[in-house]
Amino acid sequence: MKTPTVNHQFDPMEQMESAIGSLDVALLEAEAIVGRMQRLRGKIAAEMEAARQQRAALEIYTEIEAAEQLRINPKHLGDLRRRHDLPHIDNGKISYTRQHLAEITEFFEIRGKQHQLRKAA
Repeated sequence: MKTPTVNHQFDPMEQMESAIGSLDVALLEAEAIVGRMQRLRGKIAAEMEAARQQRAALEIYTEIEAAEQLRINPKHLGDLRRRHDLPHIDNGKISYTRQHLAEITEFFEIRGKQHQLRKAA
């Protein structure tokens, strides 16, 4: 008597194993795509931050605009610049970058704290 041969094409267990194998391959491919997208997103975010910092560094203000940013009188800013040799751009017309304004603010914050300490002593 002849033993019946199993037709693997219609074996449900083998079909399920094949489907699981295909799913595993698809998941690995999807993970690789997501990983590339995350790296690309990180690279773009870093480039955007660098561009933002460069733009901020290149913002140039006239003495009047800088005084408005610092909320002081433009004449007073000019007097302070001359008296304390504050950072600025002098290309025939006095200008300031955002970095200059940050440095000026920091200078006076530190100077103000030192003054308060001397008064307390």
